[in-house]
Amino acid sequence: MLKATRQHTKVHNINLVLKTVYQLGDTSRADVARITGLTRATVSDIVAQLIEDGLLEETGIGSSAGGKPPILLSLRDNARQLISLDLSGPEFHGAVVDLRGKFCARVSMPIRPGRGEVWSMTCSPWSTG
Repeated sequence: MLKATRQHTKVHNINLVLKTVYQLGDTSRADVARITGLTRATVSDIVAQLIEDGLLEETGIGSSAGGKPPILLSLRDNARQLISLDLSGPEFHGAVVDLRGKFCARVSMPIRPGRGEVWSMTCSPWSTG
């Protein structure tokens, strides 16, 4: 069994913070720390990096139960987009979706009957000189 490296732990913690904010929606750093079991300092460092990377954003001020009101965090839905293709039917279908699975764009294209060009490719070894 292999030991987790510092890099493995860092990636795991980043994914844990992202997953928690994704599931909870508007939430505070303190809530993320409490739910994940990570220290507040670790969560703050990760959140700062994720905000800089454009994946999270501060969305407002939460209600306080006494003390300083928390700054709420949320996933930036349009921070990244995914392309989906379905080439299995009589039409090709494509879509672009955001991180919440919301469609940003869709396209369908009928498959035209006929034959395509035949491609031929010859591989040759790299020359050294």
